Amino acid sequence: MEQDELKKITDLYASILKVFCHKPIKDDTLGYGQGQNRILIYLSDHPDGVLSGDLSSEVHVGTGRIGNALKEMERKGLVKRFDDTNDRRKTIVKITEQGLQLAEKRRNEFISLNKMIIDKIGYDEFYHFLLTFKKIAEIGNELKMKGEVE
Repeated sequence: MEQDELKKITDLYASILKVFCHKPIKDDTLGYGQGQNRILIYLSDHPDGVLSGDLSSEVHVGTGRIGNALKEMERKGLVKRFDDTNDRRKTIVKITEQGLQLAEKRRNEFISLNKMIIDKIGYDEFYHFLLTFKKIAEIGNELKMKGEVE
């Protein structure tokens, strides 16, 4: 399997999880929730920082939870928060070097998981499953936003 194919699968799968997984899942062995993993991965793709409100929208976590997660992550040295110089009511969040290293580790674990799945069912079957699953997740999310389902 080519590296670009593996990246394509990983990016597609991550985009599905972003739509599908709305609640953080606590991983007690690591000492932080899955929501924090999503925060780290998102911040690693935006090294200049993002507004905490935008981060909340991107990882599908409420602003209160984002605040609590960021407080804990800052205490662990994974992120830094700064007041926006243009609007002191807003907070900019940036990933630290330690956070970048952990995000890269998590991303590599995710890639390894995808590779194991591909090795068992094949690239084409997994890719087409993910495309279909993404459509299902998007439709479900759309129906939920319209109030057609809870």
